[in-house]
Amino acid sequence: ASTRDASDNRYFMSGAVVRSEIDVDVTVPRARQVPVVRDCLKVLADAVAGLEFGAFRRVDTDQVERIDDHPVALRLMEPNSRLTSFEFIYSIVDDLAAYGDFVAEVQLGADGLISDLWRIEPESLQFEELSDRTKRVRFTDRFGNERVLVEGEFWHIPLPPLIENMKGTSPILQDGKEAVAVAIALQRYANILFTNDATPPYALTMEGNFNDENSRKNMM
Repeated sequence: ASTRDASDNRYFMSGAVVRSEIDVDVTVPRARQVPVVRDCLKVLADAVAGLEFGAFRRVDTDQVERIDDHPVALRLMEPNSRLTSFEFIYSIVDDLAAYGDFVAEVQLGADGLISDLWRIEPESLQFEELSDRTKRVRFTDRFGNERVLVEGEFWHIPLPPLIENMKGTSPILQDGKEAVAVAIALQRYANILFTNDATPPYALTMEGNFNDENSRKNMM
């Protein structure tokens, strides 16, 4: 059975800060401030969330039929009392494209079926592996409480390739880390440059005097 004893765990932070080769810290929130990164995430999530979805059953080798009352289809159409289907699927795609993982807390109804799916903020997620190779997640909720969910209490979608068969690979924090770091560095350089109206914040001095007025003007 799954245990909540963390004494023998190894864990991976999903929302970690990573340091690039040019000594720039890269995080997903900071990467979103790069326009091309933000726009790519939005275009991808908008496109997928706007697609029609459903559950289908194969009748024979050439025919399938749609199952409108399938539990998975019903849950995606109404994931919980707060989010619409579009918003929920948008979150799935955005989290996968940014962090490489999507995790939602599973709540069961009186009939034993899934009644609600609640997204967990990736920045606070910590994946833990127990000695029996089961997986669980530790996170801090929006009220500041630390919570732990064992297998069966959460739904996890990792983006391949998997890291240690536990969590997905982030396109920003792993695959695209160096490119994002360069974009962040360029933004910082431009901000520093234009803060002082592109005027260097220092003055050059030298010993001695100009030979005449023309020499001084030429120097200026």
